Amino acid sequence: MAAAHGSSQRDLHDVPPAKRTRVSWGAIFAGAVVAVAITLLLTLLGVGGGLLTSDAITGADGLGLFAAIWYVISGTCGLLAGGYVAGRLAGSPSPRDAVLHGLTAWGLTTVFAAWLATSLAASLISGATSLAGTAVQATGTAVGGVASGVGSATGQVAGGALSAAGGALGAIDQIPLPDVDWSKYGSMANDLIEKTGADPAQTADEMGDQPVAAAKDFAANVRKWVEGEDSVTQEELIQVVTSNSGVSEAEARKGLDEINSAYTTAKTEATEAYETAKAEASDAYGAAEDRATQAYQTAKTEATEAAQTAYEEGTDALGTAALASFAVLLLGALAASFGASLGRPDEDEFRTRG
Repeated sequence: MAAAHGSSQRDLHDVPPAKRTRVSWGAIFAGAVVAVAITLLLTLLGVGGGLLTSDAITGADGLGLFAAIWYVISGTCGLLAGGYVAGRLAGSPSPRDAVLHGLTAWGLTTVFAAWLATSLAASLISGATSLAGTAVQATGTAVGGVASGVGSATGQVAGGALSAAGGALGAIDQIPLPDVDWSKYGSMANDLIEKTGADPAQTADEMGDQPVAAAKDFAANVRKWVEGEDSVTQEELIQVVTSNSGVSEAEARKGLDEINSAYTTAKTEATEAYETAKAEASDAYGAAEDRATQAYQTAKTEATEAAQTAYEEGTDALGTAALASFAVLLLGALAASFGASLGRPDEDEFRTRG
């Protein structure tokens, strides 16, 4: 009777050591399938509930926090159930065997989830390639300006001021030396001619035997003299006037001196106006150059600071995401292990299995 009873029961110690610890891949795959299915089921539940109650959640931050919490809950519950199934179906009453089967089921689930996420990301990237290319082409002009170093964003800021500066610099050489209106002083020369009895507007044939044969060229010669040409001297002009009229030498000299003084004063004023304009143009160029340099440096500093800030924020975000992923995976491993411990058969149940 005892033998019959013993034949219907088995003791853990009656099992050969080589067969006490074995890997049940069926149990592992079953646990992984259950974990994925329950996780998917709870995820759909969370998505549906979240969308239906989205009005009660304030802002995108609140919705994102809800999604993250529900993701952790659904994953943990799925792995807990998967670990339970793996530990139960492994059939070993050993806590170590159960935990190892639960951890293996967790690892298989994690690998599958990583593969699925990678495939999905690859599909999204492949599908968005043409759209991204179009967007890059559409924004190529704007991005191309800022692509190298600080880029055209700073170059355009400085370029506007430098363009104005260049215009001011070019204007320096384009400022003409103002010419003196000779008509005012030519009339003074003609007054001297009229005292000789000649009319400068007459032609040589019309003048005939009038006293000044060269009256028509007198004003032009006076202009050459006041402008400093060596071909005409004041004495020659005085001689022309005095030898052909009753004008005295002193009166002729006085008239020519008045013409020369008035013309020299006008010329000086014109030269001073030119120098003033040139100095103002130089000052404008210097100011524009300073503004351009300052604008460039400011834009360069701002671009550098923005890039540094973006880099720091990006690394912080990646670090936070890595730590969060580590915590979630660790929680999943613990859940799968705990579920496997709960699901393992005890020794009494193991003995009664035929």
